[in-house]
Amino acid sequence: MTRKLLFALLALVLGIVALTLALSLVNGGLG
Repeated sequence: MTRKLLFALLALVLGIVALTLALSLVNGGLG
C-alpha cells in the first residue's frame, strides 16, 4: 500500500468521523 493511498484513506475516515460527530451534536442541540 502506497503512502499516498494510506493518507487518503486516513483523511476519509477522519472526515466521516467528524461528520458523524457534527451531525450528532446538531441533533442533540436541536432535540
